[in-house]
Amino acid sequence: MDLDTFFRVLLRGWWLILLAVLVTVGSAAYAVSLQAPVYRATTTVELRPSGLLDDPRQIIDAQNSLERRTTINTVARNAMGSSMQEQVASTLGIQLEVVKDADIAAIVIPETNLIEISARSTEPTYAAAIANTVAEQLRKELPEKVLQMVITDRAAPPTTPVEPQPTRTITLGALFGLALGIGFALLGHVLQRMRVPASADVPDETDTVDARTNGGKTQQLFTR
Repeated sequence: MDLDTFFRVLLRGWWLILLAVLVTVGSAAYAVSLQAPVYRATTTVELRPSGLLDDPRQIIDAQNSLERRTTINTVARNAMGSSMQEQVASTLGIQLEVVKDADIAAIVIPETNLIEISARSTEPTYAAAIANTVAEQLRKELPEKVLQMVITDRAAPPTTPVEPQPTRTITLGALFGLALGIGFALLGHVLQRMRVPASADVPDETDTVDARTNGGKTQQLFTR
């Protein structure tokens, strides 16, 4: 199929393409309207050598421990464990299922000793409270004789949800509908070509000449 034929097929099937786009956009908008807004809050903490260390060798050992990344990665992993979920639920006095649904995440920022602790919830206050409580529990569990944890940025109740994202969802729905409509239009063209062979669309020039000749002969017979 050449480019000219492709555009002609799209022009003939414009209504099918438009219908597919409208259906997918409408479905996406309806799905977005059913979703409850989800908020995410983030608390940032920093691991440092303990201020109680006065021996330079101990301070160097603490720095080396952080540079090996084993310690900070272990701390981040503990923030997402089931034990931490139970502690947070008990501290806040909320159900454990609420904390589990918060999808707690702890990400170590590359080339730093910072950990971003995030929590999600349909309630902004819960998201912030869970993230801050995780940070506080980690700080209490860390042995301050070697390392200390400092909360550099406490989470505040977010005002903008992270989900759903209507613009992105509806745009993806429109693109999917456009691709679907074009596919249907091309499929219809192929099926039509299969039902009506190309040779049947345009009469052969030889058949036309023969028809004219036979018609002339028939006319002469009736004239006689």
